[in-house]
Formats: sequence, structure tokens, C-alpha cells
Amino acid sequence: MHISEFQKSIIQNIRGFYLTQIISYLGKSGYLDKILGDELINLKTNNLNFSSNVLRTIFEYFSNIGLAKKIKKNYRLTELGRDVLRRYSSYFVPHSYRDYLYNIDKLLINKKGKISVDRFENILGSGKTHLRYFLHAIHNLKKEKPITSLIDIGIGNADFALNLNKQIKINKIFGVDFSKISVKESAKALNKRKIKNKVIYCDGGKVDKWAKRAVNYLKDENTAISLWFLIHEITDNSEKKIVSFLNKIKFYFPNSPLVICELVKIPSEVLSRNKNNSYIPEYLFFHQLSSQNVLELNRLSSILQKSKYKIKSKIFFDEIKDKNKVYPSCVLYTLN
Repeated sequence: MHISEFQKSIIQNIRGFYLTQIISYLGKSGYLDKILGDELINLKTNNLNFSSNVLRTIFEYFSNIGLAKKIKKNYRLTELGRDVLRRYSSYFVPHSYRDYLYNIDKLLINKKGKISVDRFENILGSGKTHLRYFLHAIHNLKKEKPITSLIDIGIGNADFALNLNKQIKINKIFGVDFSKISVKESAKALNKRKIKNKVIYCDGGKVDKWAKRAVNYLKDENTAISLWFLIHEITDNSEKKIVSFLNKIKFYFPNSPLVICELVKIPSEVLSRNKNNSYIPEYLFFHQLSSQNVLELNRLSSILQKSKYKIKSKIFFDEIKDKNKVYPSCVLYTLN
């Protein structure tokens, strides 16, 4: 049977919808971690009290699409299935915005109501996805004068702080987040590693509110500051607000290096030509749908240069090559 390109596209779109739900839930529950090392998967011997009938239905579906193979009453993951399920955390961030998608009808008629991101799932996905960015940021900070403390604005689950502490002995961590779940989880993670910390519930954009407390807490420390994918959340991407925000941080911490990592907007025609090679269209979509507008690279760099900071380095990630040009999806700045 001949299948046209548009039919293949429809099949892929529907399959992605189903798999995102299934893989996200199985990943969050810890089930996938338990089975990824198994040669044969016995659905009846799971320790999570999952319904064996529902699991059988899921694995039958996996078998139908080439992710698993049935061996008598058990299942074996295919090479493709193992590769896909091992990367389950890649599904978390897009899936954390599901409430916006399930309420698209309300958004279309401006009845937003209580629509929100699943902050816990977002934190889980972000921490794992951002690990490769962290390594470059830590490398850059090692070049600065000895760092003894960190202010992490939008600390999430403290993954960056924990990874930094592995490479540079940190005396104190001061974390800021506008999510109570993040405040709780990050403090818990830092306490578990016996790292001195103060994590507060506060809008990261209100610098005067958190900076005074940070100054007192980090007295006599050599402090670095980090901002992970936060500027587009707290400044409405207003040039004036971004510059004012950065200048206030510079006022309170004039000698502290600042690490900023941001998603950047790629031209639509470039994304369209490379739609099968990147999920950036989806990232831009759910950011815009939740009123988080992402800036183009040149505009973001131009705004940063108008602040009292100087750009010391730029590193690009997730680049799309198109017509002899390279378009990064993400940029990591080190400012001084």
C-alpha cells in the first residue's frame, strides 16, 4: 500500500501525541528506570502496583510501532525502543505544558482560567536536559577569580548548583524561585549534600527584594550568579525591563560574573525547512502560548550589550544548519 508524505506526517503527529503521554508518565513514576536494564520484561512483577492489563496494552502498542517485541508472555525492548525510552526526560518539558494544549478551546476565546504548567515535571525535565549546558558554564566560571558562593535565580531543583559544587567547592548557595515546589525540592537536594543554603520563594524579577537578603547571607563570599531560561519569563522581553533587571543585579553584585542561558527564536522559514530535525517549533509554540515570548539571537545580544555588563563569551547549542548558515536554538552567555 502506497502511503503519501502527508499521510506519513499525520501518522507521526498522532503517534507523537500518544507517546508523549505514555512515556512521560512511565518516566516520572520510575518504571522505565526499573525495566531499562531488563533483558525480558515481566509485566506482572512491577513494584508500583500498576495494572498488568494496562501495562500489557501499552507494551502491545509498543510492539505494534517497533519499540518492543513480545516473547511468549514477556516483552523485550528493541534497540529503537531502548534508545527512545532511555531518553524519557526529553518528553517532560513539552508534556509539562499539556494543560495549555488541553485547554486550547478556552484560550481561543480568552477564557484562560486556571491553566498552568506542571512545575514539578518541568523541573525534572529541565534539570536533565540542561546538564550539557551546565558543563560549559562551569568551565567558564573556573576561569574567573575563585568562586565560593552562588546565587541561582530560578534555581529549579538545584541541578546547576549541585553540578557546580562537584567542580568548585562552594561554601553557600542562595536560591530564588517563584515556585514553592522548586523552593522545597532544591533546598531538600542541597541539604542532602550538606551544602549550606538559603532558598527563598520570590519573583526573580524583583531584584531589590531578594538581592538585599542575598548580600547579607553571602557576606565576604566571592559570588557567581546564574540565570537559566528566565529572562523571557520575568521581563516580557521588554528591552527596558531586561536592561533595568540586569543593571540592578550589577548594582548589588558589581564584581560577580553572571551566567545567562536562553532559548532563542529561529526564523520560521528555517524551522519549516528543518522541521524533521528539531523540536524547537514545539518549544517556541508552548512558550508563546504561555505568554513567554522568545527573542531572536541578535536582538538578545544587543539588549545585553546595553546593560552595564560586558559579554565575555557566547556558546551556541542545538544548531540548525540551513543554506550555509548556522542558527543556534540556545545560547549561553558569560557576562562581567
